[in-house]
Amino acid sequence: MNKDGMHLVREGTAQWQGLPGRVAGVLLLSLILGSMVFLWPVAADPADSPREITLVTRNMAFYLDGSDVPNPVLTMRAGEALRIVLRNEDIGITHSFEVGAWDQPVLSAKGGLTEVMVIEIPNYPGRYEYVCSPHPTLMRGVVEVIKAD
Repeated sequence: MNKDGMHLVREGTAQWQGLPGRVAGVLLLSLILGSMVFLWPVAADPADSPREITLVTRNMAFYLDGSDVPNPVLTMRAGEALRIVLRNEDIGITHSFEVGAWDQPVLSAKGGLTEVMVIEIPNYPGRYEYVCSPHPTLMRGVVEVIKAD
């Protein structure tokens, strides 16, 4: 080893103990990961993702996120996959979202929490009632299922 920290392999030839190789590997890995971050949204097919609706429960009513219309009519397409986000803003009260005519699990959220569920909308167009199981007299509305495009 000489005074610069290099190992002498043969007289007059220095080896850097793999430092250039490590630097090149780190740079290559960074380039690959950086490309994935920027290209992932372009490569992901949004048609494969379920449509999403966010229902907010507050003051003993359902609201679509960003709307002030209580217990709105929810329009869904027959056969579509739908991601339902239930955000409960009523602290201390548990609310649920259920369409009793469908064979689907009940989505339930304790006060102050958000729960998510993906369901497949039945292939039967029509109007169906949705309710909050613990508060069905105050928190009820209509789901309108329309024919798929």
